[in-house]
Amino acid sequence: MAKRDFFSHINPDKENPFDRMKKAGIVFRAAAENIAYASTIKEIHEGLMNSPKHKANILNPKLGRMGVGIVASKYGLMTTQLFKNLE
Repeated sequence: MAKRDFFSHINPDKENPFDRMKKAGIVFRAAAENIAYASTIKEIHEGLMNSPKHKANILNPKLGRMGVGIVASKYGLMTTQLFKNLE
């Protein structure tokens, strides 16, 4: 997102998180994505946990695997969390 200057679950190629996960060879039955940006990781975490939908993804017992990406951008720290089911 930072490299291509966008902030959305849908990238400029019109791919959603599930399209991108499949393209990367990630097999899943259930999956979700959280994205956020702020000045600090603490602010990102607090924002995600104060959002009912984002918090639900983080606490969902059906989504037992998570990958995290964090990069500095012109927006501040940009974070992506990808979740998927356990094998």
